[in-house]
Amino acid sequence: MSTELLAPPALTAPVHIMELDKNDSDHVIGVFESLSEFDRYYRFFRSMPVYSSAVLDMLTGMNGTDHVAVGAFSGGVCVGVARYIKPAGREGVAELAVVVSAPARGHGLARRMLSALDAPARINGIAEYEVFVHPQNRPGLSLFRSLGFELTFNDGAFEGTMAVPRAKSL
Repeated sequence: MSTELLAPPALTAPVHIMELDKNDSDHVIGVFESLSEFDRYYRFFRSMPVYSSAVLDMLTGMNGTDHVAVGAFSGGVCVGVARYIKPAGREGVAELAVVVSAPARGHGLARRMLSALDAPARINGIAEYEVFVHPQNRPGLSLFRSLGFELTFNDGAFEGTMAVPRAKSL
């Protein structure tokens, strides 16, 4: 895998969603480095001109059980990442997060990636997702409400929970 980070393309090629592991760290970092200062602020609730090693470790610490991430790839470049991370000491719960690079927004990738996390979540004993959304992140608020999260404003952020969706029967 190349360590060269490519700029996220506009969606001119089909998009493939796949589970990520630690070997995909350069893809994850590429998506986060493509974010604007405002996007970073909405995601992390603070200014983040550069990522600390602790944040990079958190973003790339996928282990397939407590921290699962999926990426959206277009033209061989990762254009979005969705993940869940199980907080220590809270059985059956995982915090959900998603980011999509600016050129790839508006094509339903966030929804597709989040949906791809449901099966691994159920396999790994997660019954409930929780989210924390910056109050000025209108697309994030809209997305999570449309998915069924009941969001309430608490301590400077919108937060909410939702049961992990059941597998769709054929």
